[in-house]
Amino acid sequence: MAPRAAPGGARGRTGRLLRPESTRRRPAAHLAGRVTLLGDAIHPMSPAGGTGANTALRDAAVLADKLTAVRRPAGPVSAVAAYETEMRRYGFAAVAESLRYGERFAQAIRHAGKENHR
Repeated sequence: MAPRAAPGGARGRTGRLLRPESTRRRPAAHLAGRVTLLGDAIHPMSPAGGTGANTALRDAAVLADKLTAVRRPAGPVSAVAAYETEMRRYGFAAVAESLRYGERFAQAIRHAGKENHR
């Protein structure tokens, strides 16, 4: 028997519990290097609304733009830093939006369950 979702949580397609607190944590700021993160690796989201997939695609496009605009001597590290600065602005706004979608979805499921038990 699968465990129940915690209050305020929703269950993804894999059955894993998505808790709001796991999507609210932002990674600590760090100095940019030659390695960066994109998509759910940096800003995990609820599957509700498809916001995560759209944000991951945006991450890839922004990083590609920054890398193709690199001019020496700045190099790729400056491109990664520029990507991370921009991504933090829109990425974590998308996390908050996804959380709102997930909470509304969970409320609708709970409401539908109550309606079916009348």
